[in-house]
Formats: sequence, C-alpha cells, structure tokens
Amino acid sequence: MITRGSVKYAGGGAVDEDGADLLPPYADVESTGTNGAITGSAAAASAAAVAAAAAAAAAAAEPLVANCGTCRFCLDKTKFGGANRLRRACELRQAQKRQQEA
Repeated sequence: MITRGSVKYAGGGAVDEDGADLLPPYADVESTGTNGAITGSAAAASAAAVAAAAAAAAAAAEPLVANCGTCRFCLDKTKFGGANRLRRACELRQAQKRQQEA
C-alpha cells in the first residue's frame, strides 16, 4: 500500500482516508498503449462495432458486375491484352459503385 497525502493506493484502486474507492480497479480502466491505441475492453468493443458495420454494408450491397471487356479501362487490363498503365476499375463497375453509394 502506497500513501500520498490523504490518498492510499491499494490493490487496484485508490482509496481515501475512510476507505472509499476513488478510482475503479485497473482491470476496468481503459488505457492506451505506447502508440496511443486503445487497449482492453474499449478496443474489443470498437473492433466489434466496425466489423458489424462492415458486415451490414456488405450484406446490403449487391455484387458488382464483371468487367465489361470493352471500355478503355478494361482494354488496358493485362487479362484483356492491355499494358495495365491506367490501373482503373471498369467503367460499368465504377458507375454501379457510385449508384450504390447514392
């Protein structure tokens, strides 16, 4: 037990002179790692929320159409015999993605 002024630090939390807890135990306190990332239960909760949101978005979105093979971006792809210099998605796929976002 460490005492600083009228506050005693015992076990996992700080207690005042009467023994009342001033801080929750360390297991319940959210902390940040050395790189500033949230660790512990807060990190698990936020990761679960992100995963759930991504799964909901993926379920709502319809599958993208296949490459058309005739637009300038498809003709530039190596699988259609191009040099792969443009490196862009098929124009039909781009249009479908814009329509899904709107």
